[in-house]
Amino acid sequence: MRKDSGWTTNKNNITICKSCFRNRGTKPIDCSQIKHLEAYKRVLMLSNIRRKANTSHFNLLAKITREKSRIETLLHYGGKCSCCGYDDLNKKIFGRSFLQLHHIEGRKNHSFTKHDNSGSHSFHTKLKKLGYPKGLRVLCRPCNNGMDYNESVCELHKWESSK
Repeated sequence: MRKDSGWTTNKNNITICKSCFRNRGTKPIDCSQIKHLEAYKRVLMLSNIRRKANTSHFNLLAKITREKSRIETLLHYGGKCSCCGYDDLNKKIFGRSFLQLHHIEGRKNHSFTKHDNSGSHSFHTKLKKLGYPKGLRVLCRPCNNGMDYNESVCELHKWESSK
């Protein structure tokens, strides 16, 4: 256990700045302690060194986290194509997921899908934070491409059933 220094105190094994009451490794916002800024810069430098030394490890962890988030979202919305019933969550074609989320009433009608160009991982995270709002369903790529707004069956399966 660390001793308290002049500008920090130890609380639940976390070293906290006495001036701003934040972790000494976090960015000092409105903090009068110059040592806090120096400690923050040191932590940033060390984390950047570790990240550069283990780039492939960090990339793998990020990929696993993204994939978990995607699968969790797909499972919440049914886990299989709502048109044809295809259910392989791990299938990818050219690196892209075969199962996708479909906006039932179109993307423009949902406040949670405003495009901010932040990528699919943040979209799945945003959906989770919002409690998985209604208005989305899982479709496989062919069904998603052949689906019109407010339809429950894609053009391909309409054609097959009319034969």
